[in-house]
Amino acid sequence: MGPPYYSLATALSPQGFLDALVMILALVLVILSVVVRDFGLAMLGALYLVGPLCMACFVSPYLEMIARAWVKMVISLALWPLGYAVVLKVIAVMLAGGGPLSELGGFSAALGALGLILLLYKTPAVVGSFVGSTGAILGAVATSVTDAGIGAALSHGRSALGKLRFLH
Repeated sequence: MGPPYYSLATALSPQGFLDALVMILALVLVILSVVVRDFGLAMLGALYLVGPLCMACFVSPYLEMIARAWVKMVISLALWPLGYAVVLKVIAVMLAGGGPLSELGGFSAALGALGLILLLYKTPAVVGSFVGSTGAILGAVATSVTDAGIGAALSHGRSALGKLRFLH
């Protein structure tokens, strides 16, 4: 074990800063994924409550579009858990021993794990695109609320990295 200031020096190095940045981004994406998932469950509950009214809309040709949109949204939201299960299995295979990311080390492994977490975050939009336009819009709305914030954080991160390069 090195001197006590060794860990502090490592944490304050550019590599330590980048590792901390990736960990913070991963934590934010995981929290947002949970929020989006809970939003989807709340929406599914609300759609179950208005289900009988929407089913009655199939009778009238003027209101049939409401019933079709309801069915697409229910199918999209009901398939979110399946999408999450597939993505979590992909993450497990990629990170498991012998997987592609298990052989990487350091910053590249952290970026690969961050990409997998981003895939988990984008799962509702991907599943919604399989169902149709209404499901895609629902999945996109669920994830687009924070996409602007993530884009801004990435641009600030790039500018910070550019500033760090000039320090050496």
